[in-house]
Amino acid sequence: MPSTKQRNNKVGMDTNFWKLTYVFYMNMLGKVQIVRLNMDVIGLVQCGAQKKATVAPAKDLYISSLFKKSKSFVESKCDKWFILSAKYGLLLPEQVVEPYNETLKSYSVKERAIWAESIFEDISKHINSGDKIIFLAGNCYGQFLIPKLQAMGIQIEVPMKGLRIGEQLHYLDVQNQRNNYGK
Repeated sequence: MPSTKQRNNKVGMDTNFWKLTYVFYMNMLGKVQIVRLNMDVIGLVQCGAQKKATVAPAKDLYISSLFKKSKSFVESKCDKWFILSAKYGLLLPEQVVEPYNETLKSYSVKERAIWAESIFEDISKHINSGDKIIFLAGNCYGQFLIPKLQAMGIQIEVPMKGLRIGEQLHYLDVQNQRNNYGK
C-alpha cells in the first residue's frame, strides 16, 4: 500500500502542505502569539546610474561598485532578491531590460508615492507576512514603500541606513568578505 506522501503526490497535493509553518504559544500576558517558522529573507537592491550600453539581464545591467557589492551581499544572504528600478519598477535579477537614464530622485513626492504603490503591489506576490526584507536602497526608495511592507507584517532591515557612499562600500566589502570565508 502506498504511503500517505505517495498518495498525496498522486492526487497533486503539495508535499510541503504538511510542513509546520506556524507555532502558537501563550505569551506572558496570556495572549496567543503566532510565530512563522519558515520565513524567507528577501533582498531589495537599488538600481544604479552606471549601466551597460546594451540590453542585459537586470542583475548584469547595473555596473556601479555599489550595485555589484550589494548584489553579492544579497546573493549570499537572501533566499531571493529583486532590483528596485526607477523606470521598470520591481525587477527580477534575470529579467532582460534596456538601459535607461531615469532616477527616482527626480520624481516628485506624489510620483514616488505612486511608484512605491506599484512596487508594493508587485512584491506582495512574492512575500508573506513574517518574511524579512534586507533593504539596500536609499531613502527615496524606502520612504513610502517600507511603511507599507511593515503594515503587512514584513520585518525590515536597513543595514546601511545613514551611511555615506564610502561607508556603504566599506560595509559591503566587510560583509562580503565574511561570507566568502564560509564558502
